[in-house]
Amino acid sequence: MEVLYSKFNSTRKPQYQISTTIYKDNHVKYCTKRALNKNATEHIQNIIANTDPALKIINADKESVTFEFVEGKSLHNKLMSAVSNKNEDEFFRILNQYHQYILKNETVEREIFIPNKDFVRVFGTPKTTYENVKCFVTSNIDLTLSNIIEREDRSLVTIDGEWVFNFEVPVKFCVYRILLRYMVLYPYIFEVFNLQKTFDLFSISQDDLSDFNSFERHFSETVHDTEFDFNYSKNITQIDSNAEEQIKQFGECISENGQLWKRVHSVENQNAQVISENAILWERVNSAEQQNVHILAENAVLWERVNSAELQNAKILAENALLWERVNFAEQREVELKLMAEVKTAEILHLQQTIELHVNSISWYITRPLRGAKKLFNRVLQRVKG
Repeated sequence: MEVLYSKFNSTRKPQYQISTTIYKDNHVKYCTKRALNKNATEHIQNIIANTDPALKIINADKESVTFEFVEGKSLHNKLMSAVSNKNEDEFFRILNQYHQYILKNETVEREIFIPNKDFVRVFGTPKTTYENVKCFVTSNIDLTLSNIIEREDRSLVTIDGEWVFNFEVPVKFCVYRILLRYMVLYPYIFEVFNLQKTFDLFSISQDDLSDFNSFERHFSETVHDTEFDFNYSKNITQIDSNAEEQIKQFGECISENGQLWKRVHSVENQNAQVISENAILWERVNSAEQQNVHILAENAVLWERVNSAELQNAKILAENALLWERVNFAEQREVELKLMAEVKTAEILHLQQTIELHVNSISWYITRPLRGAKKLFNRVLQRVKG
């Protein structure tokens, strides 16, 4: 696996902290969003639930989701090309294309916009009454031009459904958030193109601006740690046709937010380096674990051979014990037989001595003819019987 891009959102509150990783595996690109702690798993599930149907989910679980990587050109890149070429017609054509695309989401027309308690919790309480305003029913407030990709077939797909809320939000506030990002990060754009015309395209009036700044600041406080809150102390209070004058009015706000964005980007770059190093370490860990598996398998084979040898040794020892018992028995028997032989030898010697005494005695000599007659008589008797 080759990591191509990593982003680590550690500046958010724990329940919104996730990582985004674009990587290549077997020559195929994927994008994975992963919860950085257990509190952020619900945020991952919201992303899964609000994914554009045109975006294919490869894999999803409680803690992460992997999408196909959408090849194409973002509307942001197309817009910045128009800026580089100072092509005003193309610039407003792309903004109009963006506007028409986001209006394909379900909307409702409200004579008077009345925010519910969830809207107030996330964005705060409006100070202005909005009449005859178009609202998203389900609101993706982060429909940035960077998150909308134009494929080769000219179809558009939204690649990020992270900030989607199930309550009504005015469409023009969502658009304002996108324009504010360009004013903060790319203020030179409105030195080239008319800011008033840009706001007019989306029907953003002078009365909207104070509330929209407040909404954005409140949302930032909802999502980010205090240190990285977006500070909009200088609200937009007036729009005029002079872009340079408008940018000057935003000067302090843009400077402050520019510094914050630099700090955020610096932290994100550091996190990207850490994630890249972690990926290398994980590869080494996986390699070591695979080696450990091989070693454990070899050890298992060796242990089997050791156990087999021990069993054979046990059998040999048992057989040796039996042989030693038989040897000991044979030796004891040999001793007993030797003792019996000595006893028998002594008895034979005694009998020989007794016989010699009888043979040499006078009675044995006198009775000798009688013993001979007895033998003769016995032979005659046998013949008669035969």
